[in-house]
Amino acid sequence: MVQQYVSDYWSQIQSPNSTAKPTRSLSEGLKDASPNVLAAHLAHEGTHVQWLRDGKGYNTEDEIVNAEYAALKNQADVWNAVKGAEIDEQCDEVATIMALGKDEAKDLIRLMYREEVRQRRKGW
Repeated sequence: MVQQYVSDYWSQIQSPNSTAKPTRSLSEGLKDASPNVLAAHLAHEGTHVQWLRDGKGYNTEDEIVNAEYAALKNQADVWNAVKGAEIDEQCDEVATIMALGKDEAKDLIRLMYREEVRQRRKGW
């Protein structure tokens, strides 16, 4: 589930060198999601917007991993705060990854994003 989310995310990411305002979008698959799931995803995507507005880039592997860690952490924090008894496969998986701790979570993120990082490197 997270791997599909990774692919969807990279198909939408805006170049950090663009002069356009950073924008994010949510997957069509979330159209029937609960408000709790939407809140968690908006926290994630909002983190990416803020990342770009703060002038941080996606230009190196470490920047990509740090950006995604921040977004996933915010998603997990919101999800854990609002989910109650609700179950959502993707949000629960993100919360589980973040519960491993920063170092292990970043190691997993690095693995999940390996192919996307390779593709980005072609342009570096």
